[in-house]
Amino acid sequence: MEKILGSFEARQGNTWTADVQYQVFVGPDRAVAVRTGGQLSGQTRHVLAHQLGLIGVLVYKLFLEKREARRKAEQAKALELCTMAELLVRHPKNFELPFHAIKRARIDRLRFSLHGPAVARLVLEPQNREPVKLLLQSKEQLEACRALLAGVLDGRLTLDPKLPGSPPAERRARTG
Repeated sequence: MEKILGSFEARQGNTWTADVQYQVFVGPDRAVAVRTGGQLSGQTRHVLAHQLGLIGVLVYKLFLEKREARRKAEQAKALELCTMAELLVRHPKNFELPFHAIKRARIDRLRFSLHGPAVARLVLEPQNREPVKLLLQSKEQLEACRALLAGVLDGRLTLDPKLPGSPPAERRARTG
C-alpha cells in the first residue's frame, strides 16, 4: 500500500468550461489529484455570497456555511480511507502525475485571477504532455504545497521569490 505524505487543495481554472476543485494527494512516487467540486466550490462560493450583498452574506452565514463545512468534513473522512489507486478511479477527471515524469515544476506568485481568489499558481511540466496549471487559493494551501513538493521533486521545484512567506531577497542572498 502506497503511503500518502499529505495533501493540499487546488483549483484548475478553465477558460471555456467550468473550473474544477481538486484535493491533491502526494505520495513518495506520485501525486493524485481528486476532484472534490466544480465551479462554485471552495472559496468561490463565499465570494459569490458577498457579491449578492447583505442578503447573500446572511444566507451564506446562516445556512450554507454549516452545510458546506459538514459536507467537506464527510468528504475528507471518506477520502482518508482510500488508497491512492482507489482515489484515482473515483471520478473521470481525477489524474495522476508520477514524479519521475516531471521535468520541471514551479510556483509563481499570482496577483490577479479571473477564477476567484488565488495566491499562487503551481505549474507542473511532465515530459510528454501539456503543463498542468493549478491555482492555490490560500497561504495555508501554498505552504502545504511547498512543503510536500519540495521534498519529493528533488530540486526540480522553483519558487518565485515574491511568494507570500518567502524571506526577503537580501536575507536570501546572505544565507544561500
